[in-house]
Amino acid sequence: LLETSFKDVCAFDPQFPETNMVHVYLKVSVADCEAVRDEIVQDTGLKVFSRAREIPSSHPAATLGYKTKFEWTMGEANGMIDDDQFISAWQNFVSKLTE
Repeated sequence: LLETSFKDVCAFDPQFPETNMVHVYLKVSVADCEAVRDEIVQDTGLKVFSRAREIPSSHPAATLGYKTKFEWTMGEANGMIDDDQFISAWQNFVSKLTE
């Protein structure tokens, strides 16, 4: 999953989660992230995130080019998704963001 295109557009904090929650930072606008997310939902039925927020210019992540963030939590429902489907949805999400 961590192909060059993924690293170019997305980062996790922490990089290797220690709990069921991680912060996700994207170098794409909230509107673009939401549009692509909605395409993925239509194509797969899987929602890669629920609520994204704009990163303020004063945030340290903004200096690295990140525009959008969200908290990603792996709850019971997410844990029941087949790994291959889950990875495929994320790969499609990142692929569409980098088109």
